[in-house]
Amino acid sequence: MRIVYKTETGIAIINLVGSIESCMKDIPTGEEYKIVDESEIPTDRTFRNAWNFDLKEDIPKSKEIWKEKIRQDRKPMLESLDVDYQRADEDKDEVKKADIIKEKNRLRDITDLIDKCKTTKQIKSITCKIE
Repeated sequence: MRIVYKTETGIAIINLVGSIESCMKDIPTGEEYKIVDESEIPTDRTFRNAWNFDLKEDIPKSKEIWKEKIRQDRKPMLESLDVDYQRADEDKDEVKKADIIKEKNRLRDITDLIDKCKTTKQIKSITCKIE
């Protein structure tokens, strides 16, 4: 059994150790809580910070979490492409410059793809990798 309660940033989960009463002291006064079976807690924690009180993933919050992950993943890729672009510019290689611009635009547009997703499975399928 677990105790789930609301926090300012989402929900908290307390593993019951001992009696329920002994664990209740860890719940802030006045906070809504419920006792759930461990099987009700999702095993995939990818969007843990987007769970609502019903232990379901809030899709808009999940999208924001994934966008931040994508931004972190693509940052070094964009930085590397900037260097590649400068080299192609020095070499006056217009074809390579065009390819680099295309890739940079693809990376920038990834977050727009996330906005179109309806499920967390769809959200998680969006990556910086070229398929």
